[in-house]
Amino acid sequence: MADNHIRFNVAASQRIFLLICVTVFFMLAGAVVVGLIMAGGETGVRMRLATVAQDILMFIAPALLFAMMVTRKPAEFLMIDRFPSLVTMLLTLALVLAMVPAMNVIVAWNASLTLPAELAEVENWLRQAEENASHLISLLIGTHTVGALIMALLIVGVLTGLAEEIFFRGMLQRTLVTLPFNAHVSIWITAFIFSAVHMQFFGFVPRLLLGALFGYLAFWSGSLWLSVMAHAFNNMCAASAMWASGDSEEALINNIGSGGSVSDYVVVAISLVISVGLLVMIERTTRGNRR
Repeated sequence: MADNHIRFNVAASQRIFLLICVTVFFMLAGAVVVGLIMAGGETGVRMRLATVAQDILMFIAPALLFAMMVTRKPAEFLMIDRFPSLVTMLLTLALVLAMVPAMNVIVAWNASLTLPAELAEVENWLRQAEENASHLISLLIGTHTVGALIMALLIVGVLTGLAEEIFFRGMLQRTLVTLPFNAHVSIWITAFIFSAVHMQFFGFVPRLLLGALFGYLAFWSGSLWLSVMAHAFNNMCAASAMWASGDSEEALINNIGSGGSVSDYVVVAISLVISVGLLVMIERTTRGNRR
């Protein structure tokens, strides 16, 4: 529900208009900078520089500027002024690990979807976009060296986790929550936009669910740092898996989809039960922190 203790400098309708203007401006500026960096060709170094520029210009900068423009308490608005408890953080890390088997099934299912025959050209275009995205991620992960792994963990994990959370959960979701929107509606709208922005149709559903999870973690705890930690840890696990296997993201998904034994279903069922249990525990430990 709307925050009563944060005094806003602009009205609700002006907040939405300002959010759109600030976002569009920085998205265009970021696109220009990223385009200039990648103009010399696709290399691992250029991809890392482009990702850093994108995270700062397209996500962190607009969120910080918007928060400073709409309230005198930007840190409180973005929920970066408090940290979750140690117990909550440990439960969240355990949740990210516990949900991997169940999430892998959803990832494989979404990747295997096909469109009707009359939309074959659209599906081919979407598949090509997925392959391009996978190629860029492989460049970002880099070579099979410890240095490349550390760089990937810092950029893909820490920086991207922080950047996307401060933009989507800190700025967008918080703006919706402070308007006459139901908190659950705000969380799922933000999750939908979060997934759509990645422009990967065959990974839309798992990313939507992850976005909703991050949204609830931030909303329940009243601290953006909990969703940042979960997001960063999830990305770090994915980057580590790609680095260790030497496969592309697409190859990993194909390997996931090749399972289907009874033991696999048992593992998935256990994953679901443990994940739900951890979610309930996190919700209970964070009661009273919502704002």
